[in-house]
Amino acid sequence: MTATAIIVDDPALVEQRLEQLNLELKPLLDVLAHIVSHKRGLTLDHPTWMIGISAAGEGVYMLRTLLRTRGWMREEESSFELTVYSDDNQDLALNIAKGTSAVGNSELNVETAYSRGPQTVNAVDCNAQLMFDLPPPPINEIETAMNSDGRHTWYLLYYVEGNKIKGELSLPLGLSADKHIADWHERIILPDVNIDDHTPTSAAVIPNESVVSITRKKRSV
Repeated sequence: MTATAIIVDDPALVEQRLEQLNLELKPLLDVLAHIVSHKRGLTLDHPTWMIGISAAGEGVYMLRTLLRTRGWMREEESSFELTVYSDDNQDLALNIAKGTSAVGNSELNVETAYSRGPQTVNAVDCNAQLMFDLPPPPINEIETAMNSDGRHTWYLLYYVEGNKIKGELSLPLGLSADKHIADWHERIILPDVNIDDHTPTSAAVIPNESVVSITRKKRSV
């Protein structure tokens, strides 16, 4: 059963809602633009599996980089790559996924383009409301009903359409039979980004505090 999601698409309300989540609009748009820029840099000599995986990976990298000044940090568990933030009032996580062409369209229900793994299933379960509530209750009522005060995992969905990238920040509640995220509690619709006209406006990139050093084992001759 597909839930009726709360839609936030008025520009002023989008900014206000993002602020409640300790987020800003401009860095999220910069992340979307970076994904497209990276995809455009791929050539026929790049392996085909890089097209989807590396784009999402670059998005996670830029998300972590641009949100670090607001207290967001990286977290990874069994290859489940998150950007997380917590304070006295909320415990949040962000992930990135390619969506269907319905991304950014409040009139259509959106799904992730690809099936998700067990970590996503667990995260969505933690978001989930009691079944058959329509429309969905506020998230604090969901937590009370589930006797849970857990983390809310949001997804930055993107879809590339020509020189335009569409995006939304959405809170998932359920998956389809084939493990695509298909039900949502809330969808925050972001403005489209025209990659040809977009100029990054976020603060300068802050280098990560740690660098992973890889040493190749010397082969014996």
